[in-house]
Amino acid sequence: GFSVWYPENMQPINQFGHEGFAVKDENGENIVQVIIVPETEMEVDDDYLKEAAGNFKVSGAYKKVTVGKVQKLQAESKDITIKSIEVVHDDTADCFYVVKAKDQTLLLTVSLTAEALESMGARIDYMMQGITFIESKETE
Repeated sequence: GFSVWYPENMQPINQFGHEGFAVKDENGENIVQVIIVPETEMEVDDDYLKEAAGNFKVSGAYKKVTVGKVQKLQAESKDITIKSIEVVHDDTADCFYVVKAKDQTLLLTVSLTAEALESMGARIDYMMQGITFIESKETE
């Protein structure tokens, strides 16, 4: 399993069968949405991040797409590596985070308004840095 700290203004959600968190506006629309997908069979690396981000450019659905570079975040645990990539398309941003431990990987996708990148984006980075993995102890 895993443990994720999230800001108190975020509410737990379930999206497509995956756990996550969201900040909603006064109309109940998601301003910020974080979805957590445990990846067990897929090799999630820098190329995966670049391909995921590049899909926004080739889709043709957006007027302007800016794809950032793969960044490495310093995790609180020395046993965890975190890499991310940011894509801004029109007035929306999507950030992909890969959080890896020895035997577990999480892919987190964050969708938010482009203007929220400066404020909420930093809080999301902080949230990612604090993720920890918990060994499950099976009982007989």
